[in-house]
Amino acid sequence: MPSRTVRARAALLSSVTLPTLLAGLVLVGCGKEIGRIPLHDEGQGETVIQATAGKKLALWTALDVKYSGNFAARYDVELLQDGAVVGKVLCDPLDVNVKTSSVEKNIGNDHSISWNGKMKCELTPAKTGPATVRAKLSIAPRPPGLSIKDISLAIRE
Repeated sequence: MPSRTVRARAALLSSVTLPTLLAGLVLVGCGKEIGRIPLHDEGQGETVIQATAGKKLALWTALDVKYSGNFAARYDVELLQDGAVVGKVLCDPLDVNVKTSSVEKNIGNDHSISWNGKMKCELTPAKTGPATVRAKLSIAPRPPGLSIKDISLAIRE
Protein backbone atom coordinates (compact mmCIF):
# COMPACT_ATOMS: atom_id res chain seq x y z
CA MET A 1 0.00 0.00 0.00
CA PRO A 2 1.41 3.43 -0.95
CA SER A 3 2.56 5.68 1.85
CA ARG A 4 0.69 8.81 2.88
CA THR A 5 3.37 10.95 1.15
CA VAL A 6 3.02 9.06 -2.13
CA ARG A 7 -0.80 9.35 -2.01
CA ALA A 8 -0.55 13.11 -1.27
CA ARG A 9 1.81 13.66 -4.20
CA ALA A 10 -0.44 11.65 -6.51
CA ALA A 11 -3.47 13.70 -5.42
CA LEU A 12 -1.58 16.94 -6.01
CA LEU A 13 -0.40 15.88 -9.46
CA SER A 14 -3.87 14.70 -10.47
CA SER A 15 -5.31 18.11 -9.51
CA VAL A 16 -2.97 19.98 -11.91
CA THR A 17 -4.79 20.46 -15.19
CA LEU A 18 -3.08 20.71 -18.57
CA PRO A 19 -4.07 24.39 -19.07
CA THR A 20 -2.61 25.25 -15.64
CA LEU A 21 0.60 23.43 -16.47
CA LEU A 22 0.90 25.11 -19.88
CA ALA A 23 0.20 28.55 -18.40
CA GLY A 24 2.98 27.97 -15.87
CA LEU A 25 5.40 26.95 -18.61
CA VAL A 26 4.56 30.04 -20.69
CA LEU A 27 5.15 32.33 -17.73
CA VAL A 28 8.46 30.66 -16.94
CA GLY A 29 9.52 31.10 -20.58
CA CYS A 30 8.72 34.82 -20.50
CA GLY A 31 11.38 35.61 -17.92
CA LYS A 32 11.26 37.85 -14.87
CA GLU A 33 10.64 41.56 -15.31
CA ILE A 34 13.62 43.47 -13.91
CA GLY A 35 12.77 46.96 -15.15
CA ARG A 36 10.17 49.11 -16.91
CA ILE A 37 10.17 52.43 -18.71
CA PRO A 38 6.63 53.84 -18.55
CA LEU A 39 5.61 55.56 -21.79
CA HIS A 40 2.20 56.81 -22.91
CA ASP A 41 3.21 58.65 -26.09
CA GLU A 42 6.34 59.60 -28.01
CA GLY A 43 9.20 60.48 -25.71
CA GLN A 44 12.03 58.95 -23.78
CA GLY A 45 12.80 57.46 -20.43
CA GLU A 46 15.25 55.26 -18.61
CA THR A 47 15.50 52.79 -15.77
CA VAL A 48 18.32 51.21 -13.79
CA ILE A 49 18.43 47.41 -13.62
CA GLN A 50 20.69 44.83 -12.04
CA ALA A 51 22.22 43.02 -15.02
CA THR A 52 24.00 39.68 -15.28
CA ALA A 53 26.99 39.46 -17.62
CA GLY A 54 26.16 37.61 -20.81
CA LYS A 55 22.51 37.01 -19.84
CA LYS A 56 20.31 38.33 -22.63
CA LEU A 57 17.74 40.97 -21.80
CA ALA A 58 14.40 40.45 -23.55
CA LEU A 59 12.59 43.64 -24.48
CA TRP A 60 8.80 43.62 -24.17
CA THR A 61 6.14 46.18 -24.95
CA ALA A 62 2.99 46.80 -22.95
CA LEU A 63 0.95 48.02 -25.92
CA ASP A 64 -2.58 49.45 -25.73
CA VAL A 65 -3.45 51.68 -28.71
CA LYS A 66 -6.39 52.66 -30.93
CA TYR A 67 -5.96 54.29 -34.35
CA SER A 68 -7.28 54.66 -37.89
CA GLY A 69 -5.16 53.82 -40.91
CA ASN A 70 -1.55 52.74 -40.43
CA PHE A 71 0.47 52.81 -37.22
CA ALA A 72 4.25 52.52 -37.02
CA ALA A 73 6.40 53.02 -33.95
CA ARG A 74 9.90 52.14 -32.83
CA TYR A 75 11.99 52.14 -29.71
CA ASP A 76 15.65 53.19 -29.94
CA VAL A 77 17.11 51.38 -26.94
CA GLU A 78 20.57 51.74 -25.39
CA LEU A 79 22.21 49.74 -22.62
CA LEU A 80 24.76 51.67 -20.55
CA GLN A 81 27.22 50.32 -18.00
CA ASP A 82 29.67 52.56 -16.15
CA GLY A 83 28.36 55.48 -18.23
CA ALA A 84 29.33 53.90 -21.56
CA VAL A 85 26.95 52.51 -24.18
CA VAL A 86 27.55 48.74 -24.40
CA GLY A 87 24.58 47.91 -26.63
CA LYS A 88 22.06 49.51 -28.98
CA VAL A 89 19.01 48.06 -30.68
CA LEU A 90 15.91 49.18 -32.60
CA CYS A 91 12.63 47.51 -31.60
CA ASP A 92 9.22 47.47 -33.24
CA PRO A 93 6.29 47.14 -30.78
CA LEU A 94 4.18 45.56 -33.55
CA ASP A 95 6.84 42.93 -34.41
CA VAL A 96 6.56 40.47 -31.54
CA ASN A 97 7.10 36.72 -31.33
CA VAL A 98 5.30 36.12 -28.01
CA LYS A 99 2.04 37.76 -26.91
CA THR A 100 0.18 37.60 -23.62
CA SER A 101 -3.17 39.20 -22.76
CA SER A 102 -3.65 39.85 -26.48
CA VAL A 103 -6.78 41.53 -27.86
CA GLU A 104 -6.91 42.86 -31.42
CA LYS A 105 -9.89 44.44 -33.16
CA ASN A 106 -9.93 45.54 -36.79
CA ILE A 107 -13.11 47.06 -38.19
CA GLY A 108 -12.54 48.56 -41.60
CA ASN A 109 -9.82 51.19 -41.15
CA ASP A 110 -10.18 51.36 -37.35
CA HIS A 111 -7.82 49.29 -35.21
CA SER A 112 -7.38 48.48 -31.54
CA ILE A 113 -4.39 46.53 -30.21
CA SER A 114 -3.69 45.56 -26.63
CA TRP A 115 -0.99 43.08 -25.63
CA ASN A 116 2.17 42.40 -23.73
CA GLY A 117 4.57 41.37 -26.47
CA LYS A 118 8.14 40.14 -26.61
CA MET A 119 9.75 42.15 -29.37
CA LYS A 120 12.26 40.61 -31.77
CA CYS A 121 15.20 42.44 -30.23
CA GLU A 122 17.43 41.99 -27.20
CA LEU A 123 20.48 43.36 -25.44
CA THR A 124 23.31 41.57 -23.66
CA PRO A 125 25.10 43.19 -20.70
CA ALA A 126 28.90 43.20 -20.77
CA LYS A 127 29.23 42.67 -17.02
CA THR A 128 27.26 41.98 -13.87
CA GLY A 129 25.99 44.96 -11.90
CA PRO A 130 23.90 48.06 -12.34
CA ALA A 131 23.01 49.07 -15.88
CA THR A 132 20.88 51.83 -17.33
CA VAL A 133 18.38 51.05 -20.06
CA ARG A 134 17.47 54.19 -22.02
CA ALA A 135 14.68 54.21 -24.61
CA LYS A 136 13.29 56.74 -27.05
CA LEU A 137 9.90 56.04 -28.62
CA SER A 138 9.12 57.48 -32.06
CA ILE A 139 5.82 57.31 -33.93
CA ALA A 140 5.84 58.21 -37.62
CA PRO A 141 3.63 58.89 -39.35
CA ARG A 142 1.15 59.66 -36.60
CA PRO A 143 -2.22 58.17 -37.64
CA PRO A 144 -5.47 60.10 -37.25
CA GLY A 145 -7.35 59.44 -34.04
CA LEU A 146 -4.36 57.84 -32.32
CA SER A 147 -5.15 57.05 -28.70
CA ILE A 148 -2.42 55.53 -26.53
CA LYS A 149 -3.26 54.11 -23.11
CA ASP A 150 0.13 52.43 -22.74
CA ILE A 151 3.24 51.80 -24.82
CA SER A 152 5.72 51.07 -22.02
CA LEU A 153 8.95 49.14 -22.46
CA ALA A 154 9.60 46.23 -20.08
CA ILE A 155 12.97 44.53 -19.58
CA ARG A 156 12.96 40.83 -18.70
CA GLU A 157 15.79 38.52 -17.85
